[in-house]
Amino acid sequence: MGIDPNKLGGRRQLPPDATDLIPIWPDMVDGYALFCSLATQWNWIQAGAAGAFQAGLKYETLPVVAPCIGVNWPLAPHVFSDLRTLEGEALRLWSAKR
Repeated sequence: MGIDPNKLGGRRQLPPDATDLIPIWPDMVDGYALFCSLATQWNWIQAGAAGAFQAGLKYETLPVVAPCIGVNWPLAPHVFSDLRTLEGEALRLWSAKR
């Protein structure tokens, strides 16, 4: 049910030493690629002695990042929905670790 990312074109090829493939539906590729490209674009909240934690993606970076990786801007509604789903799951997993 997944798709080999190496068959998606040059912008989304895996490094030659990658051994684990993640199955991704073809219609979710743009959302996933965008999510991965935003890895350094998280809002952080300071929580005093508890440290800091991620509070969500910086959506203001989308108009810059999306075209750089070949994702159409403005985003199609399903791409934004996929991005928000991935963001929510990441936040849920990080929250569970605290």
